[in-house]
Amino acid sequence: MKNVIKRVSITTLAAIIAVMMIGTAGNGVYAGIANTIYVEPTSEMDSEVVTDEWSSDQMANNTLWCLHSWHPVENGVISGYCGFRQSGSASERYCFFSIRNCDNSASAKTSLQVLYKNKLLKAEANTYHHHDTEVQCWTPFNFSTGNWYRMTLRCWKDGKGNLIYGQWIKDISKDKWYLIIKVKAIGKENERFGYTMAYQDDNSDATDGERSFKLRNYYESMAQGQWIPLDQVNIHVPKYNHLVGTVNLSDASQGYFAGNASDEPNESLTYDYSDHIAKVELNQWKAPYDEPFTISSFKPTATSKGKITTALVVPSTSTPIFSYKIKIYNSKLKLVKTYNTKYPNVTSGKLSSSLQYKLASGTYIVNVDAISILGQTASRSFKLMVD
Repeated sequence: MKNVIKRVSITTLAAIIAVMMIGTAGNGVYAGIANTIYVEPTSEMDSEVVTDEWSSDQMANNTLWCLHSWHPVENGVISGYCGFRQSGSASERYCFFSIRNCDNSASAKTSLQVLYKNKLLKAEANTYHHHDTEVQCWTPFNFSTGNWYRMTLRCWKDGKGNLIYGQWIKDISKDKWYLIIKVKAIGKENERFGYTMAYQDDNSDATDGERSFKLRNYYESMAQGQWIPLDQVNIHVPKYNHLVGTVNLSDASQGYFAGNASDEPNESLTYDYSDHIAKVELNQWKAPYDEPFTISSFKPTATSKGKITTALVVPSTSTPIFSYKIKIYNSKLKLVKTYNTKYPNVTSGKLSSSLQYKLASGTYIVNVDAISILGQTASRSFKLMVD
């Protein structure tokens, strides 16, 4: 069951609300750890797709920007989180994905299986066993200050009682998508993404300075093509007693949720722990279905031995393809064969399929219907002559 966010009255925020905090460790100020900032949607449901866009104007070492942290659904056991991290220097920047099975039974130890990881980006995935089972994937990813990045998570049933989770990232400045990882949760087809939130976190007690974030175009979906905007959030800092430094929270008037936190200690600071509700005007956001998705070409061929080869091309600037279906019709437009081709491990380019089916001589219409990871659809047809 999704977490219940306590009801709070909506307050009118200034363009930037400055809130500050004092912390102690014994009798002195505990230096070096910036406040965590939470971004919690005030209304939310279980989903199969979650997506948002992130940017940072101020990056500091040892900072984690979590874009999606999800809880298990009711009676579920699968949770996880993903986002970006800068480690000990600006040259150590990563995207990450972590998925957990909180069941501590013996079978849970083999319940998470990595199906794909992006070797071109040098993604590394490892499985850990503590009180739960966790797969972590860390991928070098040179994100840049001021640029925007879209991160999309999707989960889907494989038809064999399992659920597959996938992570995709778009570098908006380059108009380029990357498939990072796919993980299968064995026997967990009834799982989904439960309550989800985002946060910015300081991972070290070293004094690294100020870090910031912006979030926009924050959506989730439970049915293809139907999107729910997470346009109202509680953006706040939890009440810890050992963290110090200034915090600034935005009012979302610029079309995004934003905040920044410093780990520079200051014994004179005080802090307001109250909730801060920020709401975006939706006309400032771009809905996921407005992302481009198209098939630029589609060409099937037939051999004398009955093998049908299809080649379709998805442009590099297109939203990644999720699955596609090929249908073959005869000259009377009667459907003679259907092929389902699902979940290719590519984001764009040429996708080829070899189909074993003996066609009699004649004219056929071959259709391809494709679905993107964001639920958009695209179709192409081709007239095929078989001798």
